[in-house]
Amino acid sequence: METKTIKVNVRLIRLGDLPRVCAINEEMLAENYPWAIWKGIFDTCKPYSFVAVVGHTIVGYVYCDGELVISVAVLAAYQGYGIGRQLMTNCLASCAMGKETRLQVRTTNTSAIKLYESLGFIIQGQIADYYKNPECDAHLMVHAAGQPHTATAHIKCTRRAT
Repeated sequence: METKTIKVNVRLIRLGDLPRVCAINEEMLAENYPWAIWKGIFDTCKPYSFVAVVGHTIVGYVYCDGELVISVAVLAAYQGYGIGRQLMTNCLASCAMGKETRLQVRTTNTSAIKLYESLGFIIQGQIADYYKNPECDAHLMVHAAGQPHTATAHIKCTRRAT
């Protein structure tokens, strides 16, 4: 089986990245936030939020306020390379030590749940009908305070060709 390797730069988000981040959010996730929300919380989120760049193109992001992972997505063509893992690792490394980091995830999103569990998140509860489009329950997942993670900026990501 062949493998394919790409070079990915993971860096802190910039205000100018928001239009592309919003476009990825709209393409990949059913729940979309209005521009005013993205922009309104940008200053709070920028120390904890990252984008993944291939060449000159943003292909994924994680948006976090230091305690809550608000949104994370990677374009379909770039899934399977470990980009989501690296985005989350950088995010967790930037979050304040001594505080829990939380997120909500669709109970049906088994690949994301496995990723989050492999990063140290545990399912703390379930929220009925949290998602509306389509309707679905959410797991509330919590990352225990003080678990160390090491951020990296330049990585080579590999996936097996199908």
